[in-house]
Amino acid sequence: MNWREWLEKIICFTPSYHIRVPLERFRGVKVGRGTKIGQFTLFIGSKNLTIGEKCFVGKWVLIDALREPVTIEDNVEISGRVSILSHDTAYTKQLGIRTGSVRIKKGAYVGHGAIILRNVTIGEGAVVGAGAVVTKDVPDYMVVIGVPAKPLKKVEK
Repeated sequence: MNWREWLEKIICFTPSYHIRVPLERFRGVKVGRGTKIGQFTLFIGSKNLTIGEKCFVGKWVLIDALREPVTIEDNVEISGRVSILSHDTAYTKQLGIRTGSVRIKKGAYVGHGAIILRNVTIGEGAVVGAGAVVTKDVPDYMVVIGVPAKPLKKVEK
């Protein structure tokens, strides 16, 4: 393990929001003002990760921006135990590595335990239900639930 990987693991144990954000900025994560990052949250691929202003990222979140960028716009709330993955690796040589950027637009909410897979955009003001697995784009102001995530209803602006 190189020093960046060690630093990544040490930072994820930092209990204070006030200390965590400057440490992530030092690593190369672009983090906006007023953003809070929970303890045990792990960011992989710091150079490809952008988090906007006044966001909340809960505890035990995994954001993997190793191969493609992950962009989280302003005022986004991400509950605990969420996984955001910009690539997946198939275990067979025939399928290889599939990549795609992830974007979560302004004011979106991602529920506890949700998984957001590669090549997905979560629309402005959209809500991803707890435990949902998002494999396709979510329109603006839409609530999605289930595995795979399917539209439930529109949210009022």
